Amino acid sequence: MKIINILELNENGVNVEEQDNEFAIRYFDDNGGFPGGNFDENDIEGIWVLLEEKHTEFDVYAYRSIDDSTLVPINVFRETISYPF
Repeated sequence: MKIINILELNENGVNVEEQDNEFAIRYFDDNGGFPGGNFDENDIEGIWVLLEEKHTEFDVYAYRSIDDSTLVPINVFRETISYPF
């Protein structure tokens, strides 16, 4: 399992560090729709771990087919994987 990045997303699914950039990536806008998974569409603001490839073993995840990556809330990631951060 490879971690690509750790992102703080706003309520629109945009990285907080890039939210003033009109061309910023919307992580929860996969070509005009939401990614697949079991996440709450109304609760995407917060810190997410971006993983390479598809991972469905988490209690909450969002798979992005557009770039073959999975977003997992950091608290769910920590609970599932013993990771020191």
